[in-house]
Amino acid sequence: MPPQDAASTSRTQASDEQFRLGWILPVGLALLLVAILTLLTLLLLNPPWEDTPVPDIQDRLSALSKSDLEVEKLRQETVKLELENRSAGSGWGLLLSYAPFLTAIVAVAGLFATVWKQISTSAQQRIQDRHEQALENQRRFDQRIKDRHEQALENQRRFDQNFTKVVENLGSASPALQASAAVSLATFLRPEYSRFHDQVYMVVLANLKIEHEQPVNDLLVNVFEQSIRLRLPSASQAARRYLLDLSRASLDRVDLSGLDLQEADLGYARMRGANLTGTNLFRCGGIAINLERARLTDANLEEARLREARCRGALFHRANLVSARLEEAQLIEAQFEDARLQGAHLQRAALQGARFWNADINDAFFADAMFDSAALKSIAKGAKNWRNAHFTAAVSEKLNAISDASASHST
Repeated sequence: MPPQDAASTSRTQASDEQFRLGWILPVGLALLLVAILTLLTLLLLNPPWEDTPVPDIQDRLSALSKSDLEVEKLRQETVKLELENRSAGSGWGLLLSYAPFLTAIVAVAGLFATVWKQISTSAQQRIQDRHEQALENQRRFDQRIKDRHEQALENQRRFDQNFTKVVENLGSASPALQASAAVSLATFLRPEYSRFHDQVYMVVLANLKIEHEQPVNDLLVNVFEQSIRLRLPSASQAARRYLLDLSRASLDRVDLSGLDLQEADLGYARMRGANLTGTNLFRCGGIAINLERARLTDANLEEARLREARCRGALFHRANLVSARLEEAQLIEAQFEDARLQGAHLQRAALQGARFWNADINDAFFADAMFDSAALKSIAKGAKNWRNAHFTAAVSEKLNAISDASASHST
C-alpha cells in the first residue's frame, strides 16, 4: 500500500475511532502507541543507516575528454536522480512522508490528554465541592440540633426559675402575691408548655386543698378548670388515680361539665354551685361532699357513694342515680325531676321540699327518711313506681292517703 494511502487510511481510522469513542484519553494514547510502532516497523524495514555506494566522481573526471564529460555529466545526473529516489524510498524518506500524519497523531493525543485532564480535574472538583457541601450541611444540621438543645435547656432553666417563683408566691402570706401567682400559673398552660401541664395541675390542686382567701381561691379554680381539661383526656388509668383525687379541695362554682370523672374521690370536697351537667361520676366516692346548689342535670351518678352529702337545692334533673348511695344526705329542696333512682339508697336522708316529679323510684330505699308534705305530694302524685319503693309504715300511710285523696278528687 502506498504511504499516502496508508496515511490517509490511518487518519480515517483515527477519525472514525475518535467519533465513536469521543474525547477519551485511552484512545489517544492507543493511537500514539500505534503510530510509534508503525514508525519503528518502517525504520526496521528500511534502515537509514545503510548508505548507497557513491562512485568516485573526481577520479573519473580527470581522465575523460570533453565529449566524454558531457556523457559523464548526464550519467552523474542520472545517478543523482537514482540516489534521490533511493533516499525517498529509504526509512528517513518514509519518516519524512509520514511526518504530517505523526504530527497530527501527536497533536490529537496532546489534545486528548488536555481534555481528559480538564474533565478529570472538573469531576474531582465537583466531587470535592459536593463533599464540602455535604460537610457544610452536616455542620449546619449539627449546629441547629445543638442550638435547639441549648434553647431547650435555657427554656427549662427559665421555666424552673419562673415556676419556682410562682409556687413560692402561692405560699406567701400576702394575698396580693398569691393572686398574682395564681394568674401567672395560667401562662404555663399554653401549648408550648405541654410537658409541664401535669406539674401545673398538681400545684393548683394542692393549693386548692389549702385555705386561701376567696378571690385567690376563685383564681385557682379557674386555672384548675383549664388544666384538668388539658390533662385528663390523655391520662392513663394509673394517672387518673391521683388526678381525680379531689378530696378536701375547695372547688366552689367549678365548671366540670361533660368530663369523665368516674371513680373520682370527692370526699369532703367543697363544690357549692358547681356545674356538673352531663358529668360522668360513675362510682365516685364523696362522703360529706358539699354540692349545695350544684347542677347535676344529665349527670351519671350510678353506684355513686355520697353518704352524708350536702346537696341542698341541687338539681338532679334526668340524672342517673341507679343504685346510688345517699344515706343521711342533706337533700332539702333538691330536684329529681325525670331522674332515675331505681335501687337508690336514701335512708335517713333529709328530703324536705324535695321534688320527685316523673322520677322513677322503683325499689328505692327511703327508710327513716324525713319528708314534708310537699315532698310526699310530689312522690304520691308524680313519681313512677313509688308503690314498689321502700318506706316506713307511717310514710307509706301518708302516701296512700294523698294518692287516694287525689283519686277521689279527680272523680
